[in-house]
Amino acid sequence: MLDALGIAHLSVPGYEADDIIATLASQAVDAGRPPHQATTCVTSADMPATWDDRFVEYGARQRREAIRQLAELRRRLAAAEDALADALASMKRAEATFDAATPAPLGRRERSP
Repeated sequence: MLDALGIAHLSVPGYEADDIIATLASQAVDAGRPPHQATTCVTSADMPATWDDRFVEYGARQRREAIRQLAELRRRLAAAEDALADALASMKRAEATFDAATPAPLGRRERSP
C-alpha cells in the first residue's frame, strides 16, 4: 500500500522500527548533521537504550531551553497582566474624573406660547 501511495519506507528483517530509526539518526549525525536535524519523535519504552549520548544530551539541552523559555513567557505574561490591571484602574479613575466634571444635562426648556 505504501508503494501504491508513493510513500518511502524501510524495513529490516529482525529489527524493530525504533532500532532502525535510532541507527539512521546516529548515521546522520556521524555524517555531520547536527542532532536537532536527526532527532525524531518515537514513543517506545526501549528507545533510550538505542539512542546514544549525543541525542540524550541534545534532548536535555532542549528541555532546559524549553523550561527557560516557559519561565520567560510566564514572567512576560505576569508583567502584561500587571500592565493591564494598571491600565484598567487608570481608565476607571479617568471615567470617575470625567463623570464628576461633566455637568448634568439641562432640562428641556418650555416653549412660550
